[in-house]
Amino acid sequence: MKVRIDEHGLFTLILLLEIGSTTLFALGIDSNQDAWIAIIIAALIGILLLWIYIKLQVFFPDKNYAEIIIEVLGTTIGTPFVIVNALYFLHISTHNLNEFSNIVSITLLDKTPRIIIFLIFISVSIFALYLGIEAFVNTGKMMIKILMFFLLITYFLMFWCFVEPKDKIRKVSYMALLTSSILLCFSLIIIVSVLGVTIASNSLIPLLDVVKQINILGILRNFDAIAILNMLIGGFFKFTIFFYAGVSCFSTLFKLKDYRRILIPVGLVTLYVSFYTMPNILVQKWVGPEITAKYINIPLQIAIPSSLLIISMLKNYKVNKTKQSHTN
Repeated sequence: MKVRIDEHGLFTLILLLEIGSTTLFALGIDSNQDAWIAIIIAALIGILLLWIYIKLQVFFPDKNYAEIIIEVLGTTIGTPFVIVNALYFLHISTHNLNEFSNIVSITLLDKTPRIIIFLIFISVSIFALYLGIEAFVNTGKMMIKILMFFLLITYFLMFWCFVEPKDKIRKVSYMALLTSSILLCFSLIIIVSVLGVTIASNSLIPLLDVVKQINILGILRNFDAIAILNMLIGGFFKFTIFFYAGVSCFSTLFKLKDYRRILIPVGLVTLYVSFYTMPNILVQKWVGPEITAKYINIPLQIAIPSSLLIISMLKNYKVNKTKQSHTN
């Protein structure tokens, strides 16, 4: 059965992933009061990268990222790159699993063994993917409405091949990126305004601390559930999207007709790595910006997609030139 994601589903997935956990934390707080400017600059860079990703997808409208890599580079050269990208997506998913499970442990279930929380989190994601991508996307449509009531993108090269109609990809993706950037700026401004730069930069979960400050006439208060709801919804979708991207890469590589056949074994490996390599959220928050952001994200999110696009454009130019010469 052919998977189909409409423009509303694509918008929802991008928005949920982009704002995922980021509204909980004070992004760019190292820039002090100018942190919102850092988000705007990042958004502009994101728009450029998004153009690269969409342009690459245009050349191969019905292929996912793994299939594009093999198509452009060939099986021999492309296979190692697919494996690296699969491991990269799963690496990010281990961070997401660790981050959100530890946050739940700290804020809600401090008496519950961490491994139980990890198991529940990944089990729900695996179950959601067993139901199928369309069911997962429809759940996202419902959750984004709840989230909005209270209120990083190569991975989408694994989803864009499902979007119909194809001409909606560019418009919807840019709109989702713009919307998420506005929400992140708005969230950051509120956090800094309420907590101040010093407290915000030292807080483990700034948004939760902000929500705890709400007290309207002594009646409307204790809105912790809002921040926690944001955390659970964002965490679930952020982890599941990256986890699916990694699983889908391996599924494509091994030519499996159904990615669900490897969900459980890959899920167990992801659980093991997430739980045992990062014993607490402080380690996870250090590894993310100091290792992943500095040494892994740039080659895998910028260098490889850009190189694939350049090669695809050169191949397309050569094919068109050959066709013209035969016509003449």
